[in-house]
Amino acid sequence: MRRVPVAELEPGMKLAQDIRRSDGMLLAGQGTELSPGVIGMVRRMVEIEAILVEGASFASEEELQAWRREELRKLVHRFSKVAGDPFMDRLRKLEAKRIMDTQ
Repeated sequence: MRRVPVAELEPGMKLAQDIRRSDGMLLAGQGTELSPGVIGMVRRMVEIEAILVEGASFASEEELQAWRREELRKLVHRFSKVAGDPFMDRLRKLEAKRIMDTQ
C-alpha cells in the first residue's frame, strides 16, 4: 500500500483503508475503486491530506533499493553522535529493520 496526496489521486485506484469524516462517518470503504466523484468528495474535505491506496510504493525494485540505501545512509548519519549507547544502538537497529522491511 502507498500513501497518496489527495491532489494526486486518480480514478481506478483502490482504497487500502476506510475513509471517514472527523466524526467517524464512513465515506468510502476499504477496497472501493476511486471514481471522479469520490475523488472530488475527498478533495473537498479539508482534514484529509492523503489516503492509503493499494499498490506498491515504488515503481521498480531498483527504485526501492535506491531509497533503502539513501535512508540507511541518513540513519547512520543521524545516530553517529550517539554511537556506543546501547539504547540508541537498539533504536537504530529497529529503524534499519523497518527500512529494510519496507516494500
